[in-house]
Amino acid sequence: MGVVLVKFFRSRPVDEASALRGSVAWSRGREGARDLLERFGVAVRLGELGEWRDAEPVFRELVPPMTREFGPRSKETLGLWVQLAMSWSGQGRPDEAVPLLAETEDVYEQTWGPEAATIWCRRMLVEALGVANRIDERVAASASVVRYCASELGDADPLTREVRFGDLIALCDADRQDEALRELAEKIVPHLKKPFDLDWAEAARLEITAELGDPALAVPPLRELAARHARHGFFRQCLADVLVLTDDHAEAASLLTSLVAEFWSGWRQTLRNRGTLAQIHPDPEVAAFHAREVLAAVAWPVGHPEVIAAQEVLDRLG
Repeated sequence: MGVVLVKFFRSRPVDEASALRGSVAWSRGREGARDLLERFGVAVRLGELGEWRDAEPVFRELVPPMTREFGPRSKETLGLWVQLAMSWSGQGRPDEAVPLLAETEDVYEQTWGPEAATIWCRRMLVEALGVANRIDERVAASASVVRYCASELGDADPLTREVRFGDLIALCDADRQDEALRELAEKIVPHLKKPFDLDWAEAARLEITAELGDPALAVPPLRELAARHARHGFFRQCLADVLVLTDDHAEAASLLTSLVAEFWSGWRQTLRNRGTLAQIHPDPEVAAFHAREVLAAVAWPVGHPEVIAAQEVLDRLG
C-alpha cells in the first residue's frame, strides 16, 4: 500500500527536479552573463517545484558573479536577492526572509519606481509575513501593496486587480471576511468584463460568504461553476473548501486529491491541500501520508497552524 500511495499522491515532478540539479552541476563555474542567467533560471524553477533546499545554495553562489556582471541595483541582481529570500521562506524561515525583502523593496522603489518587479517584491514580502503567521503585519503590508498599485497603475489595471485578489486572501485568513466582500464588490467586480473573470469573482464571493455561515447554500452554484470551468483548478478548489465546511468530506477529499495530483497553483497550495486531506480523508493511512508530507516539506516554521494540525493528525492516528 505504501508504494502505491507514494506513486499515486506524488505531486512534484521528480524527474524534472533531478534534471535541473544536473544542469546546475554542469554549469557551475561558467560565469558569462548568459550562463549566470541560465543557472539563475534553473534555480528559480527548482523553487517553483518546492525544491528550495537545492535552490538556496545556487542563489547564494550567484550573488558575487551576478553583482559583478549586472551591478548591485540591476533588476537581475535584485531579483536574485528576492529569490534568495523566498528560498528561506520556502524552508520555513520567513523571519530571515522578511528583512531582506523589505530592504530589497526599498532599492527596487528607489531605482526602478512602480514597475512590475517592484510590486512583485512587495507581494513576496506579504507572502513571507503569511508564512511567518504574522497576521496583522501581513494584512497591513497587503493593503499597502493595494494602495500602491491603485495609485500608480489605477484600479482598472490587471496587476492591481491581481493584487486585490491576493488581499482578499489576507483578509479572510485574518477572519475579516466582511471587509473582503466589500473590496470584492466595490473595487474588483466593477472593473471586470470577461465572463471568466466574473465567474472567478463569483466563486470567490461564494466561498467567502460560506465562511460567514450557511456554507451549504454556496455548494450548488459552486458545482455549476466548477463544471463550467472543469479545466481550471480554482473553481474546484473553492468547491472543495466549501464542502469541507459542510462536512462533506468524501467529495471534498476527491476534489483535493485531484488538485494535489495536478500540483495546482504550485507547491505551497499543494501542501495546504495535503494538510486539509490529512484532516478529512476517510482512510487513516492516506491521511497520515499527507500529514507526513506536510511536515517533511518544512515549509512553515514550528508553531505555524499548518504544522500543528499535521502533527496532531499523526498523534491522533498513532
